[in-house]
Amino acid sequence: MSDPRQAPHLHPADLAQHALDLGEAPHPADARHLAHCAPCRSRLAEFRRVVAAGRNARPYDPLHAPPPRVWQAIRTQARAGRPAPHRPTARPPFPGTKGQGNAH
Repeated sequence: MSDPRQAPHLHPADLAQHALDLGEAPHPADARHLAHCAPCRSRLAEFRRVVAAGRNARPYDPLHAPPPRVWQAIRTQARAGRPAPHRPTARPPFPGTKGQGNAH
């Protein structure tokens, strides 16, 4: 069995999904990794704060522009052209979807 402390960090997309899955336990391998990896736990906590802020927002709350460093990070990742790895799950990725996209 491999040491979870030596495993690569969890992908941000997986951490974001865990933040959205309030109350659901993460995949056992992810839970083992999180138990030993402070950087991944910290990033998960950041995602959970974002999810909480989004869920607590009201329709007419003012929007604020993100700082320039956010746009720079987006440009850097877009230029890299690397798609995020996808790990199939047994459930739809977001509430109300079935993985096929919108059928409008």
